[in-house]
Amino acid sequence: MTASGPSSALTFLHGLLRDESPGEIPTDAATRLLALVTAHGLDARLDEAVRDGRARVPDAERPGLRERMRTRTAKALHALHIRDQAVGLLQTAGVPVLVLKGAAFADWLYPRPELRAFEDVDLLVPRSSWRKALAALVRGGASAGRRSGSGPYVRSVQVPGGLVVDLHGRFADAPGRAGLDGEPVFDRALPAVHGGPQVPTLSLADHLLHVAEHAARSKWVRLGWLTDVHLLRDHLDAAGTTLDEVRALADRVGRRRMLELALLLEARAYGRPYDDMPDLSELVAACEANQLAPDTVDAHGFDADWHARLVDDPADVAAARRDRWRRGVRRRILRLVGQ
Repeated sequence: MTASGPSSALTFLHGLLRDESPGEIPTDAATRLLALVTAHGLDARLDEAVRDGRARVPDAERPGLRERMRTRTAKALHALHIRDQAVGLLQTAGVPVLVLKGAAFADWLYPRPELRAFEDVDLLVPRSSWRKALAALVRGGASAGRRSGSGPYVRSVQVPGGLVVDLHGRFADAPGRAGLDGEPVFDRALPAVHGGPQVPTLSLADHLLHVAEHAARSKWVRLGWLTDVHLLRDHLDAAGTTLDEVRALADRVGRRRMLELALLLEARAYGRPYDDMPDLSELVAACEANQLAPDTVDAHGFDADWHARLVDDPADVAAARRDRWRRGVRRRILRLVGQ
């Protein structure tokens, strides 16, 4: 099999996810397909497939692939070192902290850290301790940057060595609902344990909803996010949690359709059966089309129409619009007063 056309390109990417034999990258399609592999965070999987003989790339591309892998491995190990330092600083200061997304998954869910691409370290602290946490990181040598556009309780912190730590005092709320926020998230958290998470982190259910929202809130869904969904699902049984329990939590916090969209995309990418919400097929088709053209899609936002199809009823849509307006006004006020 070769990956020259759009459908075969997606098949090639799915083959990398499944650790199958995706085949050969033809020379005339190499530049574009390798760019897609990088955009989706699958460089390490391609490198592994090439070394195992399951995939073939043009000879001219091999040195570049190996160099990217050396760089990625070094960055992943450095990022995990910074993560551990930041967690240690906050714990010493008496601040409860949970590690989110890639920085939690890389040396827990994945066989090797470089298999989970991530560019920064996301930490969650209780909102009441957010300023104390920020001060602790600054005392430890970090320099606080500007507030993030995500809201008043997110700050990007530059640490020695060039890595960015995003300090969160809250989750972004789901449209019109309570969202994954507050003490229950910390009550359900997983501690650092041998053979499990290497740092304190979210429960599997909360991780699934968090990753699902990242996938669903963008028209361009990185396949790396779907790998997270896949691995988290595989860990549910071992943790004594069922997918039905995750769905019940999603219903309570207004993330059910977002969860189902991510599960449906994961099922298609990994060849799993799925029959829970077939009305999401139009959204899935749009996501899969955009997976082949991520440079033309806003990966960090969605329009009102996309938003409306991800929530359960019109009242949620109206509430979400009011919430976005209030947050926009608040951001403008904060900019005016120099915060």
